[in-house]
Amino acid sequence: MISNILLIGNSKQVVNKPFIMRQDISFKHVCRFNHNWACVYDKVKRHTGDQFDTLITSHYAHDVSVRELKTYKLLHKVQKVFVISPNNNHSRQIRRLPQMDYEKITDNEHATIRDTLVDYKFPIDKYIPRTGITSIIYFAFVRQFNVYLLGMDVYGTDDPNDQHINKNQKIDLINHSIEAESKLLIKLMEDKKCFLYENI
Repeated sequence: MISNILLIGNSKQVVNKPFIMRQDISFKHVCRFNHNWACVYDKVKRHTGDQFDTLITSHYAHDVSVRELKTYKLLHKVQKVFVISPNNNHSRQIRRLPQMDYEKITDNEHATIRDTLVDYKFPIDKYIPRTGITSIIYFAFVRQFNVYLLGMDVYGTDDPNDQHINKNQKIDLINHSIEAESKLLIKLMEDKKCFLYENI
């Protein structure tokens, strides 16, 4: 049986409506990304649900993410950490927490992610896909999960200068492209590689 995974993004889209955990679907992992969300968790949990058990982070964001979770007393919720780097520096070492179960993408998995981005015409020669995009491809194509999305700017409508639920988190438009990511997400949904959780 194929496992389900819920990826909760940090976009302002996460507060569109109150969160309702459906009774007809269960998730192997309920995931949050990187950092800059734990500091507003008490304000947004009615929109995201109060349960998560997995942290998805890049190598560069890992230590900051862990510090933030500790500061806001949320680290105890995390049972698993997926370290998914959206660029070629995926071998960079991190300081693992001994109480956590860690998984890091392998070189072969990284190659599969890159090949999938090329197949879907994502301009990898111009832009670096953010951790959310990389994670969707990893779980859908490498792990073969049913991937559900909540709180991601699927249609590219957010202000790049104020996109995240934590105010004033800017998108680096030199290295990232909201438009290219949106086109990719829409195509992935059309191909049923990922699904909007609220539209199940």
